[in-house]
Amino acid sequence: MKPQHGIPSNVWAITRHGDQRWVADWKATLTCGHQIEVQRNVDWTPEQGLKRSTPARLKEMRLELAKAYAPEPIPDHDRKLLDAGWPELGSYLDCRLCPIVRTVVAYEPLGWLVAPVKQVRARRQKSRREVLQERIRRTERELKQLRKELGDEL
Repeated sequence: MKPQHGIPSNVWAITRHGDQRWVADWKATLTCGHQIEVQRNVDWTPEQGLKRSTPARLKEMRLELAKAYAPEPIPDHDRKLLDAGWPELGSYLDCRLCPIVRTVVAYEPLGWLVAPVKQVRARRQKSRREVLQERIRRTERELKQLRKELGDEL
């Protein structure tokens, strides 16, 4: 079968399965609430979930696709499918309506995501003279208080 949907022939050779299967369209609801149509095998039921590739096969597929697309990186769509485990007859389902339906109408500051580092100031060391002057002031305050107390007693 010839490559379709603009897929390069070397990538088509890797991703195309030789066996033909009958598939049916199913309506799927995305987490955002929008519905899309997906294809599954005719005998598939939702209880079966999605069959995913084994970790070993995913590793092989990453190497095959990297080689097929070289020197370019693996396209986002294929990379997302690989990250999702390459679900059978699936695709990584980004909602096409959400960017249209949901638009930003206002911004609100939320504050710091990470609290700023508190700046610690180094304390200046007092000189011997400043220390002695502080002691004199304390002693004079104490002497004044004692004289006041003595005057109240007389």
